[in-house]
Amino acid sequence: MKNIRQLFLILIILFVQVIVDFQFLKQPIVSEGDSYTRFFIVYTDLLAKNFINFNSFVWLPLSFSIPVIFSFLVPIEFELSQRILTMIFSLLTTLVLFFSVGTNKKKETSYLVALLFALFPLRMFISTTTLTETMFGFFFLSALLLLRKNQKILMYIGLISLSIAQGIRYEAWYCLPFFWFLIIKKTTHRIEKLLSIGLTLLVPTLHLCNNFIHKGDPFFFLKQKYFDANIY
Repeated sequence: MKNIRQLFLILIILFVQVIVDFQFLKQPIVSEGDSYTRFFIVYTDLLAKNFINFNSFVWLPLSFSIPVIFSFLVPIEFELSQRILTMIFSLLTTLVLFFSVGTNKKKETSYLVALLFALFPLRMFISTTTLTETMFGFFFLSALLLLRKNQKILMYIGLISLSIAQGIRYEAWYCLPFFWFLIIKKTTHRIEKLLSIGLTLLVPTLHLCNNFIHKGDPFFFLKQKYFDANIY
């Protein structure tokens, strides 16, 4: 009976979030330039059935691949599909926060955090654009949640989730030392520690190699971002 009550309460929070987001979904996209630029890149990749964009040397490839695959599998109006995708990831992030925060004795904290996140104005805005924050937030927070668990299988799923987050936004790269600390704390064998840390370096290494092969500089993306920031 208690589990049914908990399920009912979290479903109410998710329902409220969907209702709120649909009000924003009725409005045109009003966002920074990145949202429109990503929109057209994803649309071009979808037309070409280019599911992995290796020609994006500044933006990370999975920030395009996930929207392209979703629109390919869900053949509805393109703009609507992209905005629904961000809404879905926002809903999933609410669930991750719910399971991350609370304990069996203090589930009220989980409900409060989930509700505050659902009604947070910036979340409402971002969740109906074509920006990458909701995708990134879900995979990044999932990695944090799973790496805190004591089960090995969940830890490795967390590492995969972290790798996906690393392929969406660079912020996941900056947080690697914290994840290394979690890995060292949760693993016992030296080989397992090294393999797990090596997995966290896979996506950054591939991106650096791609920049080096095509641009002659593994850190081309950093210099280009600095250049763009000075112009705009």
